[in-house]
Order: sequence, then C-alpha cells, then structure tokens
Amino acid sequence: MYKEIFKRALDLLLEKKNILIKALLIPFIILTIIENYYPSDMQIVNLNINNGLSLFLIVISFLISVLVSITVHRILLLPENQTPTFGILTLSKREFSFILKVIYMTVFLIVFALILYGVLLLSKPIIEVLFGSLVSNIFAIISVVVIAVSVLVLFSRMSLAFPTIAVDKPIGLYDSLALTKNHKTLVFFTVIVIPLVLATLLGFVYGLVIEFLMALISQKLSMLYSLLNIFITVLVIAFISVTYEYLINNQAEKKEEKKV
Repeated sequence: MYKEIFKRALDLLLEKKNILIKALLIPFIILTIIENYYPSDMQIVNLNINNGLSLFLIVISFLISVLVSITVHRILLLPENQTPTFGILTLSKREFSFILKVIYMTVFLIVFALILYGVLLLSKPIIEVLFGSLVSNIFAIISVVVIAVSVLVLFSRMSLAFPTIAVDKPIGLYDSLALTKNHKTLVFFTVIVIPLVLATLLGFVYGLVIEFLMALISQKLSMLYSLLNIFITVLVIAFISVTYEYLINNQAEKKEEKKV
C-alpha cells in the first residue's frame, strides 16, 4: 500500500509536470514578489497586527495557497483540460467551501488540542502527589507527544476532505473521518510522515545548494527558496490526492466484491 501510493504520487508529478509548471507559474510569481521583492524596510517578516499592508499580504498569500491546492488536486485527480492552463485564479463557490473547511478544521483541531492539554494540566498535580515529580515530568512529556500525534492523526484524516472539494465531489470533515476509519495508520504515514521526511530532506539538501549559489553569485537568488517552497507544497498535496484516490478505489473494489 505504502509503496503503491509513494510510486503513484511521484509518477503523477512526473507525468503532469509540464501542466503543473504552467498552472502554477502565476501563483509562483506573485508569492515570489511577496516573499522576496517587497521593500525590506517595511519589515514584512516581523508582522505587526496593526499594519494593514501586512495583513493584506497574509490574506493574499493564504488565498493563493488555496488556489494552488485546488489547482494541484484537480490536475492530479482529473483528466486533462479540466483545469485552466494557467491554473485557477478566481474565487468561486468551490474555493470558498475549501476556505471554510480549512477554518473549521483549524478551529476543531485547536479546541481538541486545548481539551487534551487541559486534561494534562489537571492530571499532572495528582500524579505528582501520588508518584513524585520525576514521574509527573515524564508523564507531561509523554502527554505532549501524545497530544501532538493525536492532532496530526486527526489532521491527516480530515485533510482528505480537501481533494473532494477540489474535484467538485465534496464531503464533510466527519465523512473524511469515516472514509479513513479503517486506514488510520496508512493515512497518517502517507499524508504526514512520508511528505514530512521528503520535505525535510529536500529542504536541507536544496537549502544548502541555494545558500551556496547566493554566496557565489547573488543574494537575489533567494527567490529560489520560493521555488523550493512551492515544490514541497505540491509534493505534500500530491500525497494527499493519491491517498484519497487510493481509498476511493479501495472502497469501490470492496463494493464490487460484495455484489459478486
């Protein structure tokens, strides 16, 4: 299963690389301008909540990320010519639905993490009284790890709702949980672990190359970081798309077997 999804994701990226390059060209240019070419004296990196321009740029970056995500999902999951040559550049019902799902999921995961953290805070003093501070500290560390993993597991399972919105077959976050009910470990590894490992390796290796080129040629080559970031983003989206595709096909096969 893992090998099949891994191979399928890379094969799709290679097969549709030319389409992806054309579709992501405009978003890449806009993000590059925002990230690299805005006057440094505006201190965009050190965002000030009262700075209207900074907030505007955050919103624009977020909207472009949404358009990129939907564009990549559609290119990978649908036949050719289902997406404009230069990608989706306007907001419609589909895009707003995608944005709302992102907000719902973010709020849900934050509340879920806070509830677990609250349980930790209530339990720690009791454990300290019963077993001592050493055990209490170990319990706290383990609990934080458990909370982090639990949130990531939920995120990985809920994230499969997003390719369904992109291909105009939307399902809810609860439906996404139901779809992944029997594949929790698979989804966690293909949506979180494998992309994270690949992104870390790519970021480290190509980060060194970019730093070398910047020192050797020009600091303006920092724009290559934007290219690296969008490539990593596409890679992560590809694994979400292919995991969704695998589960849908698996579900269809089981239905066929039941009919037989």
